[in-house]
Amino acid sequence: MGTNPKFTGFALELAKIVAENDPADVDALKACAMGESTVDAELTEMIHVIGENMKIARFARHRRGRRPGQLRRTWAASSPTS
Repeated sequence: MGTNPKFTGFALELAKIVAENDPADVDALKACAMGESTVDAELTEMIHVIGENMKIARFARHRRGRRPGQLRRTWAASSPTS
């Protein structure tokens, strides 16, 4: 399933929706618009098309250039020199 182009396209679109809408939880994510429908409706459609039971159990947002749990460093004046 992970190499199925329909699944990977769905997953990519889902990641964009999370980044753009910043939903609070899975229920809020499922209510977000996806195309002309909602994420929940599109997920149901994907289940029918692919024939595999899928669900969105959780998601996480990561800031670019930071790992989860990594503290942000603050530089006083400028970035350090080499």
